Amino acid sequence: LSQANLLSGDIKTRKVAILAANGVDGAAIAALKKALAAEGAHAKLLGPTSAPVTTADGKSLAVDASMEGLPSVAFDAVFVPGGAKSIQALSGDGVALHYLLEAYKHLKAIALAGEAKQLLQVLKLEADAGLIVGGDAKALKAFIAAIAQHRVWEREPRAKAVPA
Repeated sequence: LSQANLLSGDIKTRKVAILAANGVDGAAIAALKKALAAEGAHAKLLGPTSAPVTTADGKSLAVDASMEGLPSVAFDAVFVPGGAKSIQALSGDGVALHYLLEAYKHLKAIALAGEAKQLLQVLKLEADAGLIVGGDAKALKAFIAAIAQHRVWEREPRAKAVPA
């Protein structure tokens, strides 16, 4: 694994997709963006369409693209913030579900915050060293550490069963 020999130990220039729909937890998005910026990484907010999404507290957030327009292969990691309505919408969105399964299959770091934990059951996945569940500072630190590893190699045997 030549990639493993080149790990820098940081996440500078890495790109993280944030999947969101109306009703998303805007504070979780802001916290992630702040943490990533401090590490030199970048985040793109992706919605079901290119239309803005509304946070749970009624604020409008411009999305950078739709999930169909910027697939998971264009990113190093994926973050799904909580928000009951957002997770309900994403749980029934085939594009969003495929996005997460594809990222999982490609051994990318994935973080599920708040209600996004429900997606584990929908997708029939288990948390691992690179599939982080939780929205607190400890979970964010674990997510950043997983991104720094570039891929979650220990997941490879389980990922082979994913039909993405």
